[in-house]
Amino acid sequence: MEDVKRVLNALDAGNAIVNARGREIRRLSVRVAELEAIEQRQLWRIQNLEEGRETEREMLRNAAERIQSLEADLAVYRGE
Repeated sequence: MEDVKRVLNALDAGNAIVNARGREIRRLSVRVAELEAIEQRQLWRIQNLEEGRETEREMLRNAAERIQSLEADLAVYRGE
C-alpha cells in the first residue's frame, strides 16, 4: 500500500511538472506570436518607407526635369 502511495505521489509530481511546462510553452508560444506580429508590422513599415522614398525620388526627378525644361524655355525666350 505504501508503495502505491509513493507511485501515486510521484505521478502527481510528474503531472504537476508536465502541466507547469505546458503552461510555460503556451505562454512562450503566445509571446513568439506577439513578436512575429511586431516583426511583420516593422517589415511593412520599412517597405512603406522604402516605397515612399522611391516615390519622393521620382517626384524630385520629375521636378528637376521640369526645372530644366523651364530653364530651356526661358533661355529661348531670352534669345540665349
